[in-house]
Amino acid sequence: MKKILPKGFWIQLILIITLLTAIGCEKIEIGDPNYVKIDTKYNVNNSLSFIIDSIRDYRCPKDMLCLWSGDVELYFRINHNFSSTDTLIYLWTHNNNPFSFEGYTWNIEEIYPWLESNESIEDSEYRIKLIITKN
Repeated sequence: MKKILPKGFWIQLILIITLLTAIGCEKIEIGDPNYVKIDTKYNVNNSLSFIIDSIRDYRCPKDMLCLWSGDVELYFRINHNFSSTDTLIYLWTHNNNPFSFEGYTWNIEEIYPWLESNESIEDSEYRIKLIITKN
């Protein structure tokens, strides 16, 4: 015996999956500065989202004079159409900021706070100023 699915089943299933994907995500404003956090999922559009998994801050403390200014590494996971891409983005070096992905340019403007020598914070306390523009 052949089982018949109700009319519109696939449309309903796609809508449910889309809604479940969007739950718990924050929306990115294209072209405007966005202040994003580590470990928070952000939607760029219906099929493109990202999360910054972790951060490594090697910048020279702002109250010290250093021979090398240091850099910041951001570990991105970008999801597009049910596939995932992991990438490492540097704030200043390696010529990968800004970077392009799926018709958008991602530019990391600044990372807050810039710590002093006696300070330390958890990853969750960082704020990354990010501007995403459509190409």
